[in-house]
Amino acid sequence: MAAPEEILSILEDLVNAYPGNKLSRANFQVYIDHLSDIHPVLLQRTVDNLISRSTWFPRVSEIRVEASKIVGSHMVSTWHPPQNNLWSRYRELERHFYHHRNLDPDAWNELAESFERRDQIYSAAGARDRLAIFQQILAEENPQI
Repeated sequence: MAAPEEILSILEDLVNAYPGNKLSRANFQVYIDHLSDIHPVLLQRTVDNLISRSTWFPRVSEIRVEASKIVGSHMVSTWHPPQNNLWSRYRELERHFYHHRNLDPDAWNELAESFERRDQIYSAAGARDRLAIFQQILAEENPQI
């Protein structure tokens, strides 16, 4: 369900939240292999929850348990987000950046404002953080701009 690049993007949030933890290529692959059946929206929500509560970098099993708590069952691999929600837009903007290296700051800011209107302040902050990360990536790739 989740593409490897989507999982890597979400894992980057974890690595950034726990700067003392460095994952090897093999470690990343284990996470990708064992989390790929989880919808990226659920995986992002799970990681956001863990970052806000956990002192330690979560193991694969802890991520799966947290996803099960969110969904309310152990069937995390069958969960899909409701259509036309803000997380779908988040993933759409993210995929557009990764596949086309095109960034629309206005769209990201509008998404953050939409999250805020729904009192989803952590999601709004996450959207703004992702925009800042993408802007930094583009600045590093094109230092003359």
